[in-house]
Amino acid sequence: MFHESAFLQYPSKKRLMSSLRSLSGSYVTEDIDKVVFVHETMKNIVLFCIAKTFMKTVIKYCKTEVFLDHIRLDCIDAEQDVLAIKVPTEHQETYFRRLVLELNNGLISTIFTNQQNKCEIFRCMFLKYIQEHLEDFHMNNTQKCIAMHVISTNGYREYVSFFLQDKSMAKIKDSAGNTPLHTACKNGHLEVVTNLIETNSKIYIANTEGIKPLFYACENNHLEIVKLLLTTRLKEKVKINEKYLTKGNRGVLHVVAEQGFTDLAMFLLKMKADVNIRDVRERTPLHLASKTEHSSMIPVLLEYKANINAIDVGERTPLYVACSRNQKEIVKILIDNKADINLKIRRKCDLCMLRQFGSIEIVKLLIENGAKLLKNESERCVVPLHQACKNDNEDIVKYLIICGSLVNHKNQ
Repeated sequence: MFHESAFLQYPSKKRLMSSLRSLSGSYVTEDIDKVVFVHETMKNIVLFCIAKTFMKTVIKYCKTEVFLDHIRLDCIDAEQDVLAIKVPTEHQETYFRRLVLELNNGLISTIFTNQQNKCEIFRCMFLKYIQEHLEDFHMNNTQKCIAMHVISTNGYREYVSFFLQDKSMAKIKDSAGNTPLHTACKNGHLEVVTNLIETNSKIYIANTEGIKPLFYACENNHLEIVKLLLTTRLKEKVKINEKYLTKGNRGVLHVVAEQGFTDLAMFLLKMKADVNIRDVRERTPLHLASKTEHSSMIPVLLEYKANINAIDVGERTPLYVACSRNQKEIVKILIDNKADINLKIRRKCDLCMLRQFGSIEIVKLLIENGAKLLKNESERCVVPLHQACKNDNEDIVKYLIICGSLVNHKNQ
């Protein structure tokens, strides 16, 4: 330590140990030829104090977790949640040499997800050191694959560009079958996606679940990435209306409509997305949008000719779905756009199809717009009054009776 720190005189080991032993009991415990701090906080404080004098030694020999959690470059101005040891400019090379050593030892994810990597200045400095010392950089292909996925997930474009000097890195897969393009699309890193596409990464490749990059970009509302994927001039084209088996046979428009990503939905529709695409339960995007609070999505879908009276396997229309979820604003929009309130399916009575509603405001809205309580008094079927009584909706029961519901009507 003293030699590395260029001390002209070295204190005796015996004297040092004597001073440390004097702290025994309250602060340290003795073990053969060393002492160990009792308290972690005390150890960190002492390390912080001696690091200013023995910086090079601390960087080279401290435990890995201490190195990663407590040592920071002095030039990086970032908030710290720990007692940080600041590395001055003259010791930066020693610091980066230790980072490369830990990378070579396999701590790929730990190094590249370290807090300092969020700073572009740090990434550029570290990358410059690596490029100037390639002879010390000994990551094998497996380690490089891990690194590629970590940096793609985090959007570190500088590192991505470095690893893409080997173009095969653009096509590697993780244990779930995801390529770097999958993870970059999922996390919204446009520059990384652009870089990968320019390196001829396959844009229409599925992971083990059968999911392709476009689905992840749509699922997370990354509009610019979706635009890039759908307008790229590569020979490999993305299928906008593909259905994903592991996602209930949904297409990307289903996902976007349900999440309420209006701008993205408009772009997909302009790119010829099928507005009436059906999932495994025969639901259209309008069905899924109608059960949410995203009322702005409904006019967008209707503008592109969504079937307002589409029926799913449970014999539900978008209007039925909106009523069952108490989405009054959406109910009004659908009614204003000529949704069939009295649509009769099989032997179920009209308003009874909306049996799950619990909002009297919606009941009034339906009846005021022509919903019929019963078409044929002789027909023995379940009517709205049956369901209101069954669901203990007293206000709705009163209102239906006022509107003329037959209190003695029998079902089958």
